[in-house]
Amino acid sequence: MREDEILKQTFNFIMNHFKISIDDIEIILLYGNKQGEDIDLLVVLPDSYRGYSHKRKEYLDVFFCGKKTFVDWIKKMEPIITEPILTGTILLGKIEKYKKQITQTRISKKIRDNLILRAKIFYSFAKIIEQNNKMSNNLKKGITQEQEVPFEAIENLRFSLSYMLFAEYYKDNKKVITFKKLKKKIRNKKTLLFLEEKNKKHYSIMEFEELLRKVKSEVF
Repeated sequence: MREDEILKQTFNFIMNHFKISIDDIEIILLYGNKQGEDIDLLVVLPDSYRGYSHKRKEYLDVFFCGKKTFVDWIKKMEPIITEPILTGTILLGKIEKYKKQITQTRISKKIRDNLILRAKIFYSFAKIIEQNNKMSNNLKKGITQEQEVPFEAIENLRFSLSYMLFAEYYKDNKKVITFKKLKKKIRNKKTLLFLEEKNKKHYSIMEFEELLRKVKSEVF
């Protein structure tokens, strides 16, 4: 899909979810595997939008955040923000000063500690989503190990593992690295496979619980 068509679809998506003018959108970045099934986008909204959210519509996979969150997370070197800036294609807005800020940042203990904390939070989210899903299925029709877990649980687990891998790398390295380069340093093939199976959206409860145990050993 051409970039102008992606931008048009993104505008429509935003207008359906947020009561803002298109002129108020600060930044739209296209990133990730451009040959993949999904189109990954980072959209920065005005300060009137607080916090962040992650929404999907068909092939669009969009992470939204307000300008204040965007700026704060750059200071904290949050990969969910820094990766699109360093590796993405700008569709709207300007990012040069943010890219310069990221590349000139030296990783501190405070930044690394925040990455570890966020890894634990993502892990907790993944576990809560899976437990709520099991409770819901059990109430409706009984639980089986073959039933699938929500993709949101898998997604949070991937975030948890990737954040911890960044934190581990920054233990001995102070220069910012992209996720693409970080993955080349991963020696565990199962870990790498899980991180690269972004378009695999279906995991059984049994598969997920095995992944939970694996990620827990990495994060805690």
